[in-house]
Amino acid sequence: MKIPRPILGPAYLQDELLIAAGAVAAENNPFFVNESSGESSTAEGFADDTTATILFDLTNLSNLKKILQDFASFSGLKCNVDKTMLMQIGQKVPVSRDILDLGFQLTEKIKILGMEIDSDLTELESNFETIETKIRKSIAYWERYNLSVLGKINIVKSLLISLLSHIGCILQPSSARISSIQTALDKFVLGKLNIARKKVCTPVIQGGLGLFNLNDFLTAQQAAWILRCENSCRDIWRARIYEYSKGNPLASNCAYTNIISNPILHGIIESFSRFRKIFDNRNYNFYNAYILNNPLFFSSRHNNRILTTESLHLDNPAQALLAAKVTFSACFNNEGLIPQNLLLQNLGFNLDDEGYELLSSCLLGFINRFHAHKSNGTSFNMIDNFCSIKKPSKKIRQLLTEERYKSVKLEKNPNFTTFFRLIEILPQELENLELCFSAWANNYGSNRYRTFLLKFYNNLLGINTRTSHFAANPNRNCTFCSIRSPALVIDESFKHLFLECTTTAGWQEAFMNKFFSSIRFVNNDDKVKFFMLGAIPGEPNISVLIHAIILTFQHSIWEQKLKKKLPSFNTLTHIFLEQLKVTIGSSRKLKLLCEKFDFEICRIFAPRPAMNLIQNAP
Repeated sequence: MKIPRPILGPAYLQDELLIAAGAVAAENNPFFVNESSGESSTAEGFADDTTATILFDLTNLSNLKKILQDFASFSGLKCNVDKTMLMQIGQKVPVSRDILDLGFQLTEKIKILGMEIDSDLTELESNFETIETKIRKSIAYWERYNLSVLGKINIVKSLLISLLSHIGCILQPSSARISSIQTALDKFVLGKLNIARKKVCTPVIQGGLGLFNLNDFLTAQQAAWILRCENSCRDIWRARIYEYSKGNPLASNCAYTNIISNPILHGIIESFSRFRKIFDNRNYNFYNAYILNNPLFFSSRHNNRILTTESLHLDNPAQALLAAKVTFSACFNNEGLIPQNLLLQNLGFNLDDEGYELLSSCLLGFINRFHAHKSNGTSFNMIDNFCSIKKPSKKIRQLLTEERYKSVKLEKNPNFTTFFRLIEILPQELENLELCFSAWANNYGSNRYRTFLLKFYNNLLGINTRTSHFAANPNRNCTFCSIRSPALVIDESFKHLFLECTTTAGWQEAFMNKFFSSIRFVNNDDKVKFFMLGAIPGEPNISVLIHAIILTFQHSIWEQKLKKKLPSFNTLTHIFLEQLKVTIGSSRKLKLLCEKFDFEICRIFAPRPAMNLIQNAP
């Protein structure tokens, strides 16, 4: 039953006498009366909607209406009975004329905090249909502004996904709905950008755009609720999870919940189970994993029985509670699996022959499958790594994303291999190349500069040899060469524009003499690595600062190409320094790195120590 405006609080109907007594006491309190009527200077009194669950009979509903009237008599906040709705849940009974005369509105569906709930819990999916409609309307609105890909990613993460997470953090939409919304978001972000859709949600460091995978995002949001149960069971939903998990929420299993009668808790536990399986299977985390209800520990490949209180024949609640806290490592000693006669001494509970046989086959079967005899690697437990975090959903999502894309390698990315084929360099000669291909996602530099980085390394720049295939009057000639010598016909390829063009080469030579005079290129490959990757000759690792400086200079050249201008080097240097000032000025890390290099350009932007002025007394 939904009751608008007055707050009754979490009180059951049998406490109505206490409420009435409180009303009488509050009526004689001048401060309360003034606050409730808004007559005090602070006017802090307020009321909001509330929801109550009561038996559907005339006596209870009449008493509830009387409580609302008593509340209105001393607070001045009257409940609009016409807007108060009654919804029967569970076993429905015919509505008598006396109940109808109370004035309440009967309904089969109510709306609480933006979520529509029907009496039979069969139309919950309609909430996500409404959300998808809102997301598509927002997409249509933002498409009019012709945003860059970075702007679209920010819109999706900050404005569009929040429409879904409001309800999606407790209720899982259908797979078809998630796929439909994900497709709409992916198409919005990509627009006319020629990037494969499978790369949209791939992490940036692996050559993707780093957009959220909705399935992983909602799973992380829901799994975090179970982690919040570890230290407290003060709420009804936490108490239910404690009950389903035999006293250990971190060993929950959705098999104990009914998706029809309790879809929210079932979905939350199901999401947690997915996260738990991935976490326990990572590195040597299984060593600290709880054995109860754990899908990692099953008897055989042909028999997927897992360890539960029922399969272990633990009918005693006290022993079931102890079993729920047992970890994989606790079941072993220096000689192997703990013998059956020592279970009570070591673990606090006994198992019959059938239960111990299942325990042995599950744990020893896991060892045989994964060759894990003892923990000889990194092992973490869930309590220290997740339960201690106030908002663990982000860390959970990162773990799920790593698991989903663990087989994706940057060096196998087609854009990666094409880029190095174009510049004719072997990528094996350098380390930390992911720095170059993920630099566009860093929070420094202008939006236009970061978009240039994304297109530069993904072979998406509008070079004339690329755009000529789609133009009515194709022009493959180099822009700078055509301006300098119109009769000269040279294709504007990627390598030609940024390395081999006479104009570009002259600017780069003057650039090196002015800002990097101490660097000498032994061969042409050193020059290519320096101007395309920011790699200093002789250094295997790429510096984020040098990379930012060099690519800012290349961006300045690209901007002149788009404007079809041929400026002098002094003009180009002025444009470059203005852009670099924005790039370095927006990153404290880059400012500090300027102190570590003795190049002329770094001295310009290196932080200067504060001058201490000492005034001598006369």
